Amino acid sequence: MQRRGLPVERGEVIHKENAILAVYHGIPQNVTHGWYQKFCVCNPIITYRVAQKLSVNKEGIMHYFKALIKATLGFSCTVADVYNMDETSFKTKSQNKKVVAIRGSKNAWYEEIPPPYHLTIVVVATSDGTLVSPAFILPGQSCESTVLD
Repeated sequence: MQRRGLPVERGEVIHKENAILAVYHGIPQNVTHGWYQKFCVCNPIITYRVAQKLSVNKEGIMHYFKALIKATLGFSCTVADVYNMDETSFKTKSQNKKVVAIRGSKNAWYEEIPPPYHLTIVVVATSDGTLVSPAFILPGQSCESTVLD
């Protein structure tokens, strides 16, 4: 689940164990916080991490385009160069989420399941080397004017 961007939280592990116990014993039983601690000790491959958000703010977008322009100039792009930009989701979230992750992984990340906010970004370098400002394509959506400043 972690590699697909849907890591589980502590509560989900406990809820699943409660469901397994209910099937195994035939009656609902609840595991305790101590069970979860022992579970983590018996399974050293997992650990508790703070998941990183897959969202971008205005500064992130500006940094991305500056790096893109620098790379375009650095590689001396010509007319024959074709770039394909795909759409990506930009959504802000104000808080981090603690999840269960595989020990040793440098980071854990998650995707939000709510309706996606798609923003297509197109960057153009003309045949004479002039760089054109990026175009934002919002399908049926509007955005705050401060994002485009």
